[in-house]
Amino acid sequence: MRALALVGNWDVAATLIGVERLGKAIRTAARDAVLPHTAYSMERRRTFGFHEAMDQVGAIVGPLIVAGMLA
Repeated sequence: MRALALVGNWDVAATLIGVERLGKAIRTAARDAVLPHTAYSMERRRTFGFHEAMDQVGAIVGPLIVAGMLA
């Protein structure tokens, strides 16, 4: 998304955002399909739940770390 700061008009920005969202949609589906195959059959729910929990923790802690570094 660094290129988004360099664009001069909204249509290029919208295209960049759309491409980024498409890439995320492809990566997320592939990750969610592979994740259950890495765990035992009884551990699949816990594995997926742990992964989602760590994703949320990272989404909260990451910006807090950056804010602390900038302060």
